[in-house]
Amino acid sequence: MAQVLQAVTTAYLPATNHRPARIVARTASGIRLTAPYDHDLTPEQAHCAVALRLIARLGWGPASPRRVWVQGSMPGSGYAFCCLTHGEGQ
Repeated sequence: MAQVLQAVTTAYLPATNHRPARIVARTASGIRLTAPYDHDLTPEQAHCAVALRLIARLGWGPASPRRVWVQGSMPGSGYAFCCLTHGEGQ
């Protein structure tokens, strides 16, 4: 049976007086992972890194020839990650 995966969205959280800048990745069901913003990466890479950590934690990865995660920008400062599958469950 094919596994049903949710999209993962990310958002940038700016630094506060008590916390550094960070990125939160979350699923539609509310599962989330927050990580410090990695300033050594481009914004796209930083969001992707956090999304892939959440995807790995949920057991939805890794990418393979039959499962590819694609990234697209969202209004504001975030991204959406969707899984494209080919040939699974057939």
